[in-house]
Amino acid sequence: LGSFGRPDGYLERQLDRWSRQWEASRAADRPEVAVLLDKLRRALPTSHFPGIVHGDVKLDNVLASRGDAGKIVAVLDWEMATLGDTLADVGIMLSFWDQPGAVDNPITKGLARLDGFPTRAELLDRYAIQRGIEIPDIDWYTVFADFKIAVILEGINARHAQGDTVGGGFDDVGDMVGPLLQPALDLAAASPVSELRR
Repeated sequence: LGSFGRPDGYLERQLDRWSRQWEASRAADRPEVAVLLDKLRRALPTSHFPGIVHGDVKLDNVLASRGDAGKIVAVLDWEMATLGDTLADVGIMLSFWDQPGAVDNPITKGLARLDGFPTRAELLDRYAIQRGIEIPDIDWYTVFADFKIAVILEGINARHAQGDTVGGGFDDVGDMVGPLLQPALDLAAASPVSELRR
């Protein structure tokens, strides 16, 4: 894994990469993107937990045991994997983890609010206990995850509009971008991380 990626500077490179990707694929002016990028750059955390980053941690990228639905037996879809800040995966996971009283992620549409799923806070506590760590600045990672997913959807929308992405289920992808950017702004505004609030 020595040549698999570079943990140093990972978060800054990610911000640069997804900012460029936004500029390359955006179909509409969205001033909130510039606001989010400014907040994310000012609040960029120091990476404390380098390791393998999956890049797309969500429920539909795991397989559960047939005998124990609470036991994950495989993690799929590793094409974005690299070495970096492992809390980036936690942010992605939380972005997809819908919670009561908040707007649902437009992709998951409330899935993690079904009976049997832990809350975001419970999920985060379990993760911290399993790793034996204290998790700092998780709001930054979740805001970044919402932004990253919005950029990916905007790219899919742009390719679909150009006829490069065909098939069913893509007509409303562009409508999902705003509902990801707004929760990111809301979370930043309420965060204890002062640089995100400004």
